[in-house]
Amino acid sequence: ETNVVDLELAATIFEKYGLDQYLISLLTPRPEPLTPPLQKAYLRALFNNDRMAEFDRVWHSLEPSSRLRNDPELELYRAAFAAGWGTSELARKVNVRLEDQLESGEWQVLANRLYLRVCLQRNEVEPYLEALGRLQKQGQDRLLDHVRSWRLLHANRRQAEARALAEAYAGSPATGLETVELAQALHAVGLPARAAKLLDASVLEYSFLDGLWILYANLLIETERWDELRKLALTIRLRPDLADRLRAYSYFLEGRVEIAQNRPGLAAQLFSQIPACPLDNLELALNIANGLCQLGQPRTARALLDSQTV
Repeated sequence: ETNVVDLELAATIFEKYGLDQYLISLLTPRPEPLTPPLQKAYLRALFNNDRMAEFDRVWHSLEPSSRLRNDPELELYRAAFAAGWGTSELARKVNVRLEDQLESGEWQVLANRLYLRVCLQRNEVEPYLEALGRLQKQGQDRLLDHVRSWRLLHANRRQAEARALAEAYAGSPATGLETVELAQALHAVGLPARAAKLLDASVLEYSFLDGLWILYANLLIETERWDELRKLALTIRLRPDLADRLRAYSYFLEGRVEIAQNRPGLAAQLFSQIPACPLDNLELALNIANGLCQLGQPRTARALLDSQTV
């Protein structure tokens, strides 16, 4: 709360690993004004996390005399915002044109990385792939850059090309959030087995991410891999760090297996234990309650939701 040096160091680490959500949470809200380096990191994180309205608001909140208004790096961010999210009038007012930096110059890597986001916003496939190619030549491409290219291709009815690129990609995620993005993209382009293999190897490493367990479980349910789903549920209950948070979810998953294998009595017994389990994740509680309703257990769903009220 008081050590600005430590705060800037933490922000630098979050930026290094692409943890923009964590950086934004770290810096919002704070009682004291942010230092210029932290203001700059905050602006970058807002843009990278697609929080464009906030990016624009924070930019306009800078003092007219702030040196950040003439910072060449932030000028590129501002140019990218104008190109993808601004009005034509705003684009005309931006002094630095993003396209001028794409082929060469001090800011070439950043310009191409920002241009990727602009292409996504404009739904422009070929310019995106060209910018990604320029980053690859310099060894500056990132896993999420490739993942987004698959999604962009898939959204533009180039599914075979998206799947081929995903199959050929050999990179590995460096964080739990990258793992989630990669697994979702692999599944979206038609590679569920590869997505499941990735999640199976990653859930324990990033066990603190509830979303990873939910994603893995949903994939197993969709592909009807009931034995693996039961194993996943038992794994949750056997690990104290997971059982404290996800015990209710583990009973739901095991009950889902019993339903699939025509044992409704055993499923009902497992479901009945859910409302008594501690569950601090409201989103997960709603997810479980919805699943219970779909499986013909509205009373248990109601009891679970009642237990969440304060």
